[in-house]
Amino acid sequence: MTAAVSCETAQTAPIILKNQICFTGEEKMSEGEVKRTNRREFVKRASIIAVAFPAMTYGTSRLIESSTASIQSNEECEWCGAGDAPPNPSAKIVIPPEGEPGEPLIISGTVFRENGRTPAAGVTVYAYHTNAAGIYPKRTPNDGRPQWRHGYLRGWMRTGRDGRYEFSTIKPAAYPGRTEPAHIHLTISGTNYPEYSGTLWFATDHLITPELRARNAAIVATRSMRPASILTLKRDERGVLRGTHDIRLERVKN
Repeated sequence: MTAAVSCETAQTAPIILKNQICFTGEEKMSEGEVKRTNRREFVKRASIIAVAFPAMTYGTSRLIESSTASIQSNEECEWCGAGDAPPNPSAKIVIPPEGEPGEPLIISGTVFRENGRTPAAGVTVYAYHTNAAGIYPKRTPNDGRPQWRHGYLRGWMRTGRDGRYEFSTIKPAAYPGRTEPAHIHLTISGTNYPEYSGTLWFATDHLITPELRARNAAIVATRSMRPASILTLKRDERGVLRGTHDIRLERVKN
């Protein structure tokens, strides 16, 4: 992967250089995130003593993060995110804010019903991932909006009658110093389909070894853990990486 372009000298947005995109603006962790981390630790400890708690721009509109999400539900499910979705999200979104360095990437596909043929409407697809440095970046300065544990490189789509979804973003990097391949987290949810997780890997990633492929294929799907889907990315006529990932709805056991 080509080194990320620095955005410090960017004057306009977007700027694309050698298949890199740069939007003006940078982000990092906030005091609010620390407070939420402390609160999650409190909930965890309280449960032990049996204290009960009640239950980029391609001609599309940019998705605005909801500020009314339930923090409680997120603390109880580290990978969940559908509950944070704004009202009536689009089926086609842009994830990175202006200023985000990285290689442009577009992922699209169709969500089908369980028969694998009928497009599924009204399904929420939630995506989040690391930045070009392999971290989940936080917003700076803290402007009063929520700071999510998944970082700001995240977004929600809701399918229409054609079952289609698409998100434009940047290609994430692997976690620094780790052997887990670079990936995008997805969750799927809809009527009668409680939110369940998924993961996208990239076929050219050298961290995907034969041993890892074998372990991945042996995973028994649950809501929180599923075999990763390995995407082959291709460049379109503009040189932008694209990947296709179709989804068939499943009733996944906990």
